[in-house]
Amino acid sequence: PADGTPVICSISTLIPQKGLEDLISAMAIVRDAGRRFRLLLIGEGRLRGALQDLTSRLGLQDSIQFLGWVNDASRRALPACDIFVQSSHWEAMSVVILEAMAAGKAIVATKVGENTRVLDDGVDGLLVTPGDVDGMAQALCRLIDDPSLRQRLGAAAQRKVEERFSVAHMTEAYERVYE
Repeated sequence: PADGTPVICSISTLIPQKGLEDLISAMAIVRDAGRRFRLLLIGEGRLRGALQDLTSRLGLQDSIQFLGWVNDASRRALPACDIFVQSSHWEAMSVVILEAMAAGKAIVATKVGENTRVLDDGVDGLLVTPGDVDGMAQALCRLIDDPSLRQRLGAAAQRKVEERFSVAHMTEAYERVYE
């Protein structure tokens, strides 16, 4: 938005595993703490109606948009975001985390799957315990309040993905194995 309101994005299937109820509840805490934001929920799934109902019950319908399925969302939607959030209760290796890192976005993610191996808390992202709505709200408030922190975390994440998770790095690692 032209007024500088931070845009927060989440890209996922709208299913229980993704912890989106936690994210929406955290956004109510963020709002009640006096922060302005726009949350874009990108994806589709069986929980869409329930998540929209929760958004309405919490009075967040002016701050949260459900965009549905967006083809090539990491390329088309991530550039519009200031903060990327993943609120999952469990994951394996999250490709969307790597995509957000490559896009240079500040990230708030839960400590699930490989997230704790990919992100260093406070260095190139902020990590919270799954289901910790208050912790997620605090991490989001921290990033909303500090644009320079968003920039530093995003730049560090982008460097890390280029150095450790690029095709070139993968190819070099395979070459070392074969040698």
